[in-house]
Amino acid sequence: MNKILMITLIVVVCALFIYFILIPYAVTPLILKIFWEQPLEQKHQDEANLESVQNTVEGLSEKIIYVANRGGKDSINSSFVATWNVNSLEDSISVIFISKTSKVALDAGWISFTQGATCPPSAGILGIDSPSVICVKAESKNNQIEITYKLWFRELDGHKISLENVGKEKSSSVKSIFIEKSSGEITTIDISLIE
Repeated sequence: MNKILMITLIVVVCALFIYFILIPYAVTPLILKIFWEQPLEQKHQDEANLESVQNTVEGLSEKIIYVANRGGKDSINSSFVATWNVNSLEDSISVIFISKTSKVALDAGWISFTQGATCPPSAGILGIDSPSVICVKAESKNNQIEITYKLWFRELDGHKISLENVGKEKSSSVKSIFIEKSSGEITTIDISLIE
């Protein structure tokens, strides 16, 4: 009888230990880390990546406009994984990447980040409108979100910044973008994707 009582007591103590010590202090934090913290960390990383892409596209726009107005050359670095595409026919640069989060509604088409502009952009008024328009769209693809930022240059009262691709038209390993004003009467900017 003493043996049965002793075994029962050991089982009860072990159960109490598991219930009050092991689960709250060892198992629960592990479960929280796996199911709560890792997705939250991924979300924060994706949000930081989104911010980085947007800042790079905005910076690229400013640098192209500066070089177009003043001449010379400049460059901007890319610190994120994305596919870059320079389209000389529509004077645009696209940045496409995969994310788990988005700043814009999914599958809603192009949304302009440039006040008063449409996507694709229509002509504007020189001295009032920006020569560039930044648009973004987010599309559902295989349980992920494909986000595309597109920098367009539009005509302003007969004046337009034209983009000329120098080198690769498309690349998924861009480290920097080189910008240089071409010589001539038409404002043409040479764009080089540097891997």
